[in-house]
Amino acid sequence: MQSKLGPPSAVFWHAQPLEFVLSAGIGSSLVVAVAMVRIYLGWSYVGDRLLSAAVPYEETGWYDGQTFVKPPEVLTRDRLLATYEVRPTLAKLRSTLLGMGGILLVTAVLLFGLIRAGTDEDGVYGRGARPVPRQVTADGVLYGKRVKDI
Repeated sequence: MQSKLGPPSAVFWHAQPLEFVLSAGIGSSLVVAVAMVRIYLGWSYVGDRLLSAAVPYEETGWYDGQTFVKPPEVLTRDRLLATYEVRPTLAKLRSTLLGMGGILLVTAVLLFGLIRAGTDEDGVYGRGARPVPRQVTADGVLYGKRVKDI
């Protein structure tokens, strides 16, 4: 017996190709967004240390922390680096993250709308889903909530 491996959204590929593409896009965009948040936090930390006049550091361990006060030349150089290198990078990362967040939001709303539109009155989702019998009568089986008689 052959096992089927792949993303969880691959279950929808044949029956719901649009839902598959949207859910796969959301999953892959979330991974990229998490990595970008990590990169943004790293650049933000570097920028904060470059802009500060005194930088705390540890020589060998947690117990001997010191504070390094930057000389005026080093402080000027670091602030120039932070202004012309770090801040533009942070601005690009921020705009990319906001754009990605907007795309994720629109895609999630679209996917939710497609799922709601594909759900029948019994709450079953998916094309070709088996209807749930609501009532068995002598004339046949009633599947819908609103149907009272055949």
